Amino acid sequence: MQKLSKFYFIVFLLFSNFTFNVFAQLKTDSLEQELKKTEIDSLRIKLMLDICWDLKSTDGQKALEYGNKALNLAIQTKKYKLQAIALKNIGIIYLFTGDYKKSETYHLKALDIFISIDNSKGISSCNNNLGVIYDQKGEFIKAVEHFENSLAIDEKTNNKDGFANSLNNIANIFQQQGNYNQAIEYYIEVLKIREELKDKSGIADVYNNIGALNEKQKEFDNALKNYQKALILYTEVQNKLKLSNVLHNIGFVLSTQEQYTKALEYYFQALEIRKGFQAKKGVAATTLSIGELYQVLEKRKQAYDYYIQSLEIYKEIDSKPGISFAYYAIGTYYKEINQYSEAIQYFEKALIIAKELKLRLNIKQIYKEQSLVYALWFKFAKAYNYSLLYEQMKDSLTNEKNSNKIIELQLQFEFEKHQKELELETQIEKLNTLKELNRQKIINYLLFGGLSFLLILAFIIFRAYRIKKKDNFQLKEQKDQINEKNEKLLLYHEEIISQKENLQSQNELATTQLKEIAKKNQKINDSIQYASRIQQALLPHEDIFSELFSDYFLFNKPKDIVSGDFYWLKAIKDKIFLAVADSTGHGVPGAFMSLLGISFLNEVVKESDNINAGEILDKLRNLLKESLNRKGNKSENRDGIDIAFCIIDKSAKEIQFAGAYNPLIIIREGENNNQAELIELKGDKMPIGIHHKGKKFTNQIIKITNTDKFYLFTDGYLDQFGGFDGRKFLINKFKKLLLEIHTFTMPEQKAKLLKVYEDWKEDLEQIDDILILGFKATSNN
Repeated sequence: MQKLSKFYFIVFLLFSNFTFNVFAQLKTDSLEQELKKTEIDSLRIKLMLDICWDLKSTDGQKALEYGNKALNLAIQTKKYKLQAIALKNIGIIYLFTGDYKKSETYHLKALDIFISIDNSKGISSCNNNLGVIYDQKGEFIKAVEHFENSLAIDEKTNNKDGFANSLNNIANIFQQQGNYNQAIEYYIEVLKIREELKDKSGIADVYNNIGALNEKQKEFDNALKNYQKALILYTEVQNKLKLSNVLHNIGFVLSTQEQYTKALEYYFQALEIRKGFQAKKGVAATTLSIGELYQVLEKRKQAYDYYIQSLEIYKEIDSKPGISFAYYAIGTYYKEINQYSEAIQYFEKALIIAKELKLRLNIKQIYKEQSLVYALWFKFAKAYNYSLLYEQMKDSLTNEKNSNKIIELQLQFEFEKHQKELELETQIEKLNTLKELNRQKIINYLLFGGLSFLLILAFIIFRAYRIKKKDNFQLKEQKDQINEKNEKLLLYHEEIISQKENLQSQNELATTQLKEIAKKNQKINDSIQYASRIQQALLPHEDIFSELFSDYFLFNKPKDIVSGDFYWLKAIKDKIFLAVADSTGHGVPGAFMSLLGISFLNEVVKESDNINAGEILDKLRNLLKESLNRKGNKSENRDGIDIAFCIIDKSAKEIQFAGAYNPLIIIREGENNNQAELIELKGDKMPIGIHHKGKKFTNQIIKITNTDKFYLFTDGYLDQFGGFDGRKFLINKFKKLLLEIHTFTMPEQKAKLLKVYEDWKEDLEQIDDILILGFKATSNN
């Protein structure tokens, strides 16, 4: 069934391609014959403008010739309104061919004339077209200003067609900038107006735009349905240029479904039409898409050639969005052939333009590619930065709520449309019933009159005959209507069967996609597990703790597979260097930062001989800022590390401490059976990273005893929500807990900390990585 419908669809395309040219040529020939017979100047100008308008979608060069002839005659005869219309029409033809500079010039001249003769419809139309020009050039603020000017005039003059045009164009800008909810609401409003006006071309425009929006939300089946609706309508109104847009879009959807051969066929059909119209922007877009498809097929040389062709055309017509797209595509080409420096150069060029135009979708994708390139290049700090930017942009764009909103509003429109059709059918049935009752009354009156007056009866019978004839005609009409409804029911039945088959196909596709997602998730999970093994390998083994401390515990509970919290330990001569730290974020971003922290601590302590704890943190901060290219600007991300760092000098029986936010807690037994004392050495209120203070870290020194117990920790335990009122655990409760359990051995203390945590959290989610280190400074040696 599906193969047969595809066959008919291809036949339909071939037939429509033939009929476009035939019907357009017949209409043009008729107008040209009328033009030859006419000598009145104003009528000749109007006929030339009609021919120009009819040819704009089939023969742009010939349309320009008639437009210029009409303009010259209008100038000679001082027909100002016709002169403005001619200028506008010529501007539209240049808009179709992608010559935005000329199009802008002609439209501005037309606008001046329309303003001088106070022609509201012309002023609105020019504003709308100028908005389209600036939209194509990527000057979105100017575009919206002109669209809003057009909207205000159309609303005031009740020009529904113009109002719908401007509303549709504003929706297009919302779509480009990723504001999908606002875009779909505007599209549905435009669709209602177009349905009311019975404007097939306008309805097709909306279906094409909604299809593009479905496409960006990865609703490919819905996109294809909307594109096919647009395709049929464009064929009916014989708009070949707009048909090429739909062919291009269908090609893209097929490429996402990995039907590459069919996708190329649609792309080349679209390219041929666009080249015929000299529609440069369309040619550039399709050329770029063909290049992307060749790159997927690993025909990289062909892909690169198409990318360069596309870039040259976009530069020629000064289309900033297009230039950005082409730079991005070339960047992906260099990434695939492992030329990372060139890839980054092109991604940066694409990013500058995308940021200028606020193309959020493109910015997100560029960040993702830059992160991947830097990771492949082993520049992990930069890879980490761009991965954060990508995640921030992704969260603000694509989500299931947007996708559901689009489908919900479109279904609501279809439902309202169906309800109106049912109401209309009910009204027709009521009228038919009323007619039948009237007929019965007339017959009764005739019979009653016949009993009384034979003469009147003869007259009435004659009259009844005529009425009956009329009723028979009405009955025939009703019968035809019933037959027509039966045909509709049959069509609905076929459509239901088609939808059922489509649903089965969608289920199969969904199953395939679920398998693919599961496969990709497994790959991602394997990669994260591998990263976890790398991270664990870099952390000090617990055997080292057993060797250096007589009693200790390590309570390490990451939120995800990999952690942003880490601990570090190194013994040099009589000194033990020890750190417990919390990197920005958790999961993969936090793990990136933890690897940098461990690496830099090894480097600082290795190079340093006689250096205190505060100076070590100063050096660590400098290395981290240099690695992340941080200069302290307000606009930069505040990536960094919170840390508690100690140097234990056993020979001097003292401990040095320096901290970035995180403290050191010491519990010291009281003399003469007095209560134990809790000593807190607080860290400086600044991180290892960018901070507005940027002062040196404070080095604190305290003498220690053999019974002292030391605790280093991150904020994960303290920030956990729980208890009967869902509050955070906080530092004061934690200190009290340490005093209660300090008399137990370190392993017993760990068990009690874990039990208190689980009882506190209950069924709530763990919100952060947790790391606590407890130890006594005495060793087993």
